[in-house]
Amino acid sequence: MSSIDLAMLYTSPIVMGLLTLALLAAACNKTGECGESDRGCVEPTDSTTAVTPTGTTGSTRADPPTTTGTPGGLMRCTPTCTADADCTLGGMDIGFTCVDGVCGLPPCADDLGCQLLFSGWSEPCTKTAECTMGAACIDIGAGEGRCATQPGRIFKCADFGLVDLMKPALADGVTLVVCGNIDATCRDDACFDPCQSDAECSAEQGTPHCQQDTGECTCTADNECQATMQPGFNACTDGRCGCSSDVDCAGGTNVDICVAGSCACSSTAACTDPVFDNVTQICEPA
Repeated sequence: MSSIDLAMLYTSPIVMGLLTLALLAAACNKTGECGESDRGCVEPTDSTTAVTPTGTTGSTRADPPTTTGTPGGLMRCTPTCTADADCTLGGMDIGFTCVDGVCGLPPCADDLGCQLLFSGWSEPCTKTAECTMGAACIDIGAGEGRCATQPGRIFKCADFGLVDLMKPALADGVTLVVCGNIDATCRDDACFDPCQSDAECSAEQGTPHCQQDTGECTCTADNECQATMQPGFNACTDGRCGCSSDVDCAGGTNVDICVAGSCACSSTAACTDPVFDNVTQICEPA
């Protein structure tokens, strides 16, 4: 998997949802290549810092905008690893492994594996008592149990890009409401979550429109990207949010330059904030 693929991998609502679930659990002392759609890939975010965007609003760009400070090519901070244990986030395993020396998602084998991944059902269990607070042990088939987050008074499944599902508890078969994803599929060894309508796309990620022919969520105007208040999301180019100048990338994580509409690193010195727990980051060609 190339570093540019990793950059896309780490910026989708799916992983943002998984990370939110993981952070929620921690706060309570509880528990192949991706496509270019925000919704379609599993990707951690490049930044959590909000900045005030600048640039044209209410329009879209047909070509990548002119950028400044361009290095010899697009460069990304690549999280290099030696073992799967290096690829945890906040001490939690949410499915990333060390693939060819880089933290990423292993190739998928079937749709079920993708649905488990996108649902956040990664922790095996035999009873609910083994799960963290707010989660239940459900039967995913053939008597195999996984811990699944249940919606509560504070949050809804939709807050994580998931839906309410009725699933049997592993221990007694009682039907429970849990958060999950049953639409994800395995395409060309990579998990993909196609959208069916605009309602399934995220305005918060700057991609509120569902292209039903491709199943990808996209933007159509610069102001949709700017409304996210995310560093590097200033211009809508070919349905994706990106930057138009180096200043757009200010406040971003592991980036300091805008190259062909994407925030990137100019050297390893910009790779200051590892996404994963135990990795060494190197700025290298995407």
